[in-house]
Amino acid sequence: MHSYLAEVGKKWISFFVAIVLLFSFLPVGNSAIARAKETQQKDKYPYFLQVNKGTNVVTVYGKDSKGKYTVAVKAFVCSTGNDTPLGTYKTPNRYRWQPLMDDVWGQYCTQIVGNILFHSVYYMTQNPADLNVHAYNQLGTTASHGCVRLTCGDAKWIYDNCALGTTVKIINGTAKNDPLGKPKAMKISTKWDPTDPAPQNPWHNRELKISVTKSTSLEYGTKVKNLKSYVTVTDVCGATVNKSKYLTVEGKVNTKKLGTYEVTYTTKDKVGKVKTKVVKFKVVDTKKPLLSGVENITIERNSPFDPYEGVSAKMRSGKVLKQKKIKISGAKVNSSVIGVYRLTYQVTGTNKKTVKKVRKVTVADTQAPLVESISDTVLEGAYASLTEEQKIEQIKADVSGKLKVIDNGAVVTDPAKMTSITAVSNDGSNYIVTVTVRDIAKNQTVITCNYTLKDTSTS
Repeated sequence: MHSYLAEVGKKWISFFVAIVLLFSFLPVGNSAIARAKETQQKDKYPYFLQVNKGTNVVTVYGKDSKGKYTVAVKAFVCSTGNDTPLGTYKTPNRYRWQPLMDDVWGQYCTQIVGNILFHSVYYMTQNPADLNVHAYNQLGTTASHGCVRLTCGDAKWIYDNCALGTTVKIINGTAKNDPLGKPKAMKISTKWDPTDPAPQNPWHNRELKISVTKSTSLEYGTKVKNLKSYVTVTDVCGATVNKSKYLTVEGKVNTKKLGTYEVTYTTKDKVGKVKTKVVKFKVVDTKKPLLSGVENITIERNSPFDPYEGVSAKMRSGKVLKQKKIKISGAKVNSSVIGVYRLTYQVTGTNKKTVKKVRKVTVADTQAPLVESISDTVLEGAYASLTEEQKIEQIKADVSGKLKVIDNGAVVTDPAKMTSITAVSNDGSNYIVTVTVRDIAKNQTVITCNYTLKDTSTS
């Protein structure tokens, strides 16, 4: 049990003597009355303390606009014990240093009830450099004999800010009862509490730490809104420091230009110690190249086709790749043969990334043949003795001899294979001749003309 009962008696006697002396010397005029009213107007108990045994968290509540303790303002990690009593209490006493059981000492002790105190993790002697490291590293777990162990800084905060008579409620709850969550307990290896405000605390000589927390390899063209977001600044206790207040940045990164950029981060702690860290940012192009001009295309039969025409490749950063680096595989396009040809285009960028695209080239015939040299004609000859069939054959022979067919820009060497000719007459002398030319794609051209047979056998 805590050996402080005799100390309690002494402090109460001293307290009453001080009160008597105070009132014996107070002036009786208006100024005394004014000071009394001012004291009454101050909020003596601005905070309410909740100790959660289930999670080993102390939550400090402040008052809302209605004067209720509903506003969670602070959270402390702690160590309670199996013997920590549940219930609601009001703090009766506090002690700067207090002997505890097993001949150890606690700093900034505030009595909760009986032998149960808020106090720092214990020290082997009344010396802030003699902290029990093992007990400190148990913060956040159930480890005490019943008291509520805290860091020195948190115990001092209660000691300094919570007047005697402050309400303390001890519950056995869950994380749902900790609105601010559970602070992370720091692990140490030295016998000084990092939160101890003592001037000789060696932790005060530790500079702020700058840590890079994001990748500094930036893709070309990305937006960098805030260079401070790439680092965190922590103090000697591992707590995150306000970067807007303690961190400055020098240097810029141009993500529209490949290269390496140096950015200098500088911190200045509360005692004026400066720490700098130079961070190298590298703007890179790691994406596949852009391959253009390989869209699907339809060309006319017999038209020229260059698979490289209009095709280009470049890096995302803008560097143009030589056309010879673009490799084409697949069946060769024969523009004289109707069909669908698939070509695969492939290019590897300067970053060794490869892009492939398949292009469909369709050879089609959508143009009707061009027929030339067919026009109205007069044929002279001995036709009186010829049959109708013989007359028509002579007309067809004349048409075939004159016929010139151009199909998709090429002169057809044997147009007869794609041509049909008909001749119709009502009088045996005048004929309407129809010439129909149809290519392999079934495009056709139809031309009509008049043939007149002039009989010269009686002249």
